Amino acid sequence: MKITELIKAGSAEFYLEKEGRTLASLTCSCSKDSLIIIETKGQLLPDMNLEDEGRLLVIYAVNYAMENHLKIQASCPLALSIFHKNPHILERANK
Repeated sequence: MKITELIKAGSAEFYLEKEGRTLASLTCSCSKDSLIIIETKGQLLPDMNLEDEGRLLVIYAVNYAMENHLKIQASCPLALSIFHKNPHILERANK
């Protein structure tokens, strides 16, 4: 599996792919004040595990934010749940 990204003005999309097929996706908005917000629930194929594949995408979004010196917030249930269960992920990103 690999994760690809599509970055446009004001948004970032992350895709989990396997053998040329998109298994899951996550959409974020990017603000002018160095903030990325995970705003939409990840889209998964029916046979995918939300916790596993969704977590991979959220971690990727966090790493993207860190590499680009952005703070990160979440408004979607998937990311909020992951950050609640693993607060160190969000703390590390927002140092």
